[in-house]
Amino acid sequence: MTFATAPGATPLSPEDLAGLIPALTTQGELNEFEQMNIAKQAKANS
Repeated sequence: MTFATAPGATPLSPEDLAGLIPALTTQGELNEFEQMNIAKQAKANS
């Protein structure tokens, strides 16, 4: 699996990719998962 790194984003190493929980297979899935976590934390901190 290969992720395209957006400008300013931190690239993921093969070790980082192997350790993703849950197992994500696309950049879109990773973005969606991160957005859900951000929203969850924003709600918890409000």
